[in-house]
Amino acid sequence: MIETMNLAEIKNRIDAISEVGSIRMRMRMASPQLASAMGGAVIDFLSKDERHELHLLQLRLPTFAQEWLEAHERIQQRNAARKRGKVEILAT
Repeated sequence: MIETMNLAEIKNRIDAISEVGSIRMRMRMASPQLASAMGGAVIDFLSKDERHELHLLQLRLPTFAQEWLEAHERIQQRNAARKRGKVEILAT
């Protein structure tokens, strides 16, 4: 299922899993002993299966280098389109 998810769906699922952990953390933070023992990280309140799914989802996210390259290509396309537009305006 994860393989067919688009980027928005992946981010939404990550947010949903994180919210589950946040709710559990808030429920259990009423106990100061537990809070100090657990360290207070949301991931500590996820089940093994939830942590595994979260890991798989995060692996599907694009890297910084991939995002940079895509942005760079979009900028080059816009610049090329802008230059073509100027040439057409000058030609008329």
